[in-house]
Amino acid sequence: RQLPAERTAQGYNYYINLTYSPLLDFPALNADLSFVTHLNLTGSTVDATALNRLLAIFPQLRSLTLRECALGQLPEAVDRLTQLTELDLTLCDLTLDQALIDRLGRLPNLAVLSVSGNNLGPIATSSGFDRLQQLNLAGLALPHWPLWASRLPSLRTLNLYNTRLR
Repeated sequence: RQLPAERTAQGYNYYINLTYSPLLDFPALNADLSFVTHLNLTGSTVDATALNRLLAIFPQLRSLTLRECALGQLPEAVDRLTQLTELDLTLCDLTLDQALIDRLGRLPNLAVLSVSGNNLGPIATSSGFDRLQQLNLAGLALPHWPLWASRLPSLRTLNLYNTRLR
């Protein structure tokens, strides 16, 4: 059975919503879900192992929402989602530091990134992010202006709400 679809210039968008679902024991699937373009796991109970297994069956994702998933660290499977244009990591208990920025910068099509409400570590520079247009840093305890973000070549929107900047 096909999922509800939305026609776009690039073809169809197919969505799966597994919000607030317990996914720790999510069974391995032998399904071809490479046609799914948007996956929303907001508030789902999931760890890196389960998420790596789950994301492997969605290789063509263009949008991934992991909002409120308490990940602690970004699963390696996200690195392989090279078609991603939107990634929402809001309130995932991540530490946004140089290592994480370097990993996210290697996602070649990323245009929208939200890391709001996470922890902040040291970041000296950013590389990659050639297509990043929107960056949400809301709720991060920024000690000073994020110069690395100011240097993103395609950035149009930078959300710094509630960052304690003075």
